[in-house]
Amino acid sequence: MFRAAVIYAPADLQAAAERIADSLDRQRFHVLVKPADQASIPDLAAADLVLLGSSAQGRAALPAEFAEIARALSGIDLSGRVAGVFAAGGDTPLAVWKKALKDSGIRLEENLLRSDGADAKVLGGWLAGLTKQVEEQARGR
Repeated sequence: MFRAAVIYAPADLQAAAERIADSLDRQRFHVLVKPADQASIPDLAAADLVLLGSSAQGRAALPAEFAEIARALSGIDLSGRVAGVFAAGGDTPLAVWKKALKDSGIRLEENLLRSDGADAKVLGGWLAGLTKQVEEQARGR
């Protein structure tokens, strides 16, 4: 069984985070859902699939709740994991996460989703692609 961590901020993304978590195949994934201010790097390190959700907050590209995680990503190796990023309210958080995860060794590819307005078909396709990458990563170990 694989492990997935769904980390989100601000609090108004909780419903989207839970919708994503509920859409993961529970026969394949044990899922942890946490707000960013309660999450830490060990939560990401313990997961095969890391899903980060955020929205821009005023002039800040990421919510303040993600400050510690974003800071720690510059010095951590998350190789062997797959990441997906979902964002609401614009593309800026997607670009920021793409840059922040670049040096961590995590497999991000183009796993970016605008979650506001994403219907079940789009969400399902996104998660199916991520699941396939997790399986490929596991075979490659």
